[in-house]
Amino acid sequence: DIVAIKYSVTNELLCSVYDALRNKCAIVVVDHPYMIELPRKFGDKFIYSSHNVESQIKDELLEYHPMYTELLKHVHLAEDYAVAAAAAVFAVSDEDALLQTVGRRTVAPVVVIPNGAVEPAEVGEKLSVQLSKSVAPYSVIFMGSGHIPNVESAKWICRELSPLLPDVEFHIIGSVCDSLEDF
Repeated sequence: DIVAIKYSVTNELLCSVYDALRNKCAIVVVDHPYMIELPRKFGDKFIYSSHNVESQIKDELLEYHPMYTELLKHVHLAEDYAVAAAAAVFAVSDEDALLQTVGRRTVAPVVVIPNGAVEPAEVGEKLSVQLSKSVAPYSVIFMGSGHIPNVESAKWICRELSPLLPDVEFHIIGSVCDSLEDF
């Protein structure tokens, strides 16, 4: 993802696709700071949907990387630009919203859209007993979106793990299933 900060604007195909699509949009939404150089290059208005404070995450992930300082600098610069130049910044928590603003001279308006979900519906006792009869004694549930690490994990479960555990019933749910047509 850090590579995208440096090289996305030098990828002719990516820039051409972005240019073609940007004219169909009222505003561009940038998830994470890694592709921020595209709206910057084209001078587009954008909303920055931050999900996380990426510089904080990369600071921990890259702690022992030999290029720690250089790589983290790219993330900081991209995130600084995203937070300052956006029409609005979406954060997923009050803590992230605060972290996105601390130490920055210019900050776009920050809107908190909390992560989370609606509480699950209650399952009646009768239905619960009925469903539990159809589930194997040893069951594993993997739930994930179509995000590449989830897809790779689900394929690994199907290809490597499940054959090693024939007495275990695996349940894979979520949009990750769209990538499992071969299984």
